[in-house]
Parts: sequence; C-alpha cells; structure tokens
Amino acid sequence: MNIKIKETFKKITLFLVMFIAVYFPLGTFTIVLIIRSLVTFMQQSQWSEYYVHLIILCVILGSLLYSVLFAKWLTIWLFHSNNRSDKNFFAAAITIFWILTLSYWIMPRATMEREITSIDGHFTGGPYPDKNQLILLKAKGYTGIISLLDPIILPAEPWLYFQEKYNAKIIGIKLINIPIIPESIYTLETIKTIEELSKSINKKDKYYVHGYYGQDRVKTFIDIVNANAHLSKNGSKRHLS
Repeated sequence: MNIKIKETFKKITLFLVMFIAVYFPLGTFTIVLIIRSLVTFMQQSQWSEYYVHLIILCVILGSLLYSVLFAKWLTIWLFHSNNRSDKNFFAAAITIFWILTLSYWIMPRATMEREITSIDGHFTGGPYPDKNQLILLKAKGYTGIISLLDPIILPAEPWLYFQEKYNAKIIGIKLINIPIIPESIYTLETIKTIEELSKSINKKDKYYVHGYYGQDRVKTFIDIVNANAHLSKNGSKRHLS
C-alpha cells in the first residue's frame, strides 16, 4: 500500500513539474505570437469586442489543455522509460526553452523599480503592489489602484488579481481593473475605458497603475492617457481661439 502511495505521489509531482515546464514556454509563445497576431487581425477586420475576448480565451484555454495532455504523456514516458540518453536530451531541451523564456520575461523587469508618471501627474505606474505597498500607497494619498492584470491569463494573473482585490478591500483603497494582456495587447474597448477614466478624474485624484512582468502594459496605459491629454489640450486651444 505504501509503495502505491509513493508511486502515485511521484507521478503527481512529475506531472506538475512537466506541466510547468511545458506551459511556461508555450504560454509565452501563445501570448507573444498567436494572440498578438489574432488581436491585430480582428481589430483590422472590426470584430466586436465580445468575439475578440472570446477568441483570446479559447486560445489560452487551448494552450492550457494542450499543456495538460502533453505533460501527461511526458509523465507516462519519463516514468516508464529506461533510456537515460533520451531523458538527458529532453532535460537539456526543456532547460534551454526555460532559460530563453525566462530571459524574455526577466529582461523588461530591469525597469520595474522606475516609476512612470503621466504628464498631467494623475497617474503613476510601478510594479505589482503587495499588501504593504497598498497600505503605503493609501497613506501617500492615492485615490486608488488601477490593475492592468488580465484574469484570462492563466494560471498566474487570476490569482494575483484576486489577492490584490482582497487586500484592497481590507485596506480600504479603490481598485479598478482595466485588463491588458502582457506584451501590451489591448482592444479598442480598453482604449475607450482609459480615455473615459482620464477625462473623469478630479484635480486632486492620483492613481497608481501596475501590470506584472515589466512595465510594457503600464507604459501603454500612460501613453494613452498622455495622448488623450494632448488632444484635449489642443482642442481647448482651438475652442479659445
């Protein structure tokens, strides 16, 4: 009985390791190439926002399902195979893919500690805030937090957003979610939401904006706010003249 339990535990552990090993590189490939290309095509073809989100979700779920099935196959193969050279080759290949993928995500994080502020001073971007950071932001007088995390980015971002939402509720600071997919993949609805928010804020309002894995999403948000402020300023000048 103990032998069966140990064997089951080993299989489950190996499956989880294989799933992470497969899904991390595959998920990155899915976001960077497949989803980006699909969103660009659908926006150019003027698809509705509903179908854009639906297609993105289906692609992510598809990559997740493929990762589960492939991880299951790898688990069975590794558990029963006695060919050490094949196992070593597989381990080397997975390691290379992981290093390349990890390097891709880590490189933008060099800018994580550098804050980005909009030209109107109402929005300041930075890294993902933990509970202590949220407390500090509230003490500094921030009106609220704008989270750019997208709950459809499995498996990490739903949990990160849930944790942030829970902490914000306990601390008593406003939390607004404007989802942007990593690599700054966003829809026309996202642009509209950001523009409406930037127009509706009061003079004393100050928001902290964040994504995860670098600041590509934060920079996109700030760029949209700045462009909107620039257009509003030019519009006011034309009206006065």
